[in-house]
Amino acid sequence: MDLPKLVYDDFYKFIMSAGILLFLIGWGTATYLFLSIKNIAEIHWSFWCIIGAYILIAGLGITAICYSIKKWKHNQTLLDKQLEAKTEQEEINTELSRKELKSQVEEKIKDVSKTEQKRVKTKTDKELSRIDSKNVDLMRIRYLIEDKTIKLLEFMNYPRKTYRSLANSLKLLEHSEVFDKQSTHLIREVVHICNKAIHANKITQNEHAFVMDVSEKILILLEETLKEAKNESKNSIK
Repeated sequence: MDLPKLVYDDFYKFIMSAGILLFLIGWGTATYLFLSIKNIAEIHWSFWCIIGAYILIAGLGITAICYSIKKWKHNQTLLDKQLEAKTEQEEINTELSRKELKSQVEEKIKDVSKTEQKRVKTKTDKELSRIDSKNVDLMRIRYLIEDKTIKLLEFMNYPRKTYRSLANSLKLLEHSEVFDKQSTHLIREVVHICNKAIHANKITQNEHAFVMDVSEKILILLEETLKEAKNESKNSIK
């Protein structure tokens, strides 16, 4: 089951097409021969052979169609499970890697005195408390934009691996025509300024004011888009 999804799709679409073609050939042949009989008295054993052949061909066609649909669904399920298993394995590997890195760091600082470690921690806490409030605001807005974007893509059934960054998420939304280019450009501009805050760059008063003003509208847009998508999904089910 290592073939990519595209191969499965093409293979079973071919089987389905062949089944439909067989069905149409059988139906067309039987209909033509039946209409060509001018007198009911002309019907003899060969006619029943033709009818039998038609039923056989039609049966083959229907069987091929049913088989291809069933097999395609089965393979889709297997591929989804493989993707889920792969994601879980990646998470396990990441967790193991983090534990290993933590052990390495602990090994490197084992000779540092407890007093010195406590002094550094106190200093770090003070530095964190002095982070400019403008930067903190933008970090929070960046989080909210990505959080709502992920929820929207999850509802649209995009695999998680396709939007592991906000940049990829915005590309998917634009490609899916959920947002127009102007809207995604505005979101990218806001995210760009928010990223400056995350990377400890100085944020000007104008940049902060721009993001605080525009981000409210962006978050409303994301929230309403998700709401509309859910409503459309409910209506389609009805």
